[in-house]
Amino acid sequence: HDLRAEAAALQRGAASVEELRAAVRTKETRLFVGSGSSKVSLQAERDQLRKLQEQLVQLGAEEDSVRTQRDLLAKQQESLRTQLAEQKGRLQLLQSQVARRGDVDSELAARQAELRECTEAAQRARATAD
Repeated sequence: HDLRAEAAALQRGAASVEELRAAVRTKETRLFVGSGSSKVSLQAERDQLRKLQEQLVQLGAEEDSVRTQRDLLAKQQESLRTQLAEQKGRLQLLQSQVARRGDVDSELAARQAELRECTEAAQRARATAD
């Protein structure tokens, strides 16, 4: 999931919630101000108000769900960042070990060459002495 998309969805949900709250306040005001209107109109307003409040509750639940998802994604992202940092550390350690191994191999080759030279010189000296 894309954290930006989740955040945008959360913002859209919050805007919808605010619009519905404003509509509910408008309806409530209309119910109080226009209390002289007919009983049928009043019942229709109450029904619409109830529907708006149900939508508001549903959007609130969706908003909570999106917020929960966003928090979960943020935790996953942080966990992945931590794992990445650990992997980078391990990689650097292995690279330094490989470099050290190369140094040791070079040193070993140099010592083996010196040993060969010394062995050959010793053999020549023995041959000369004999």
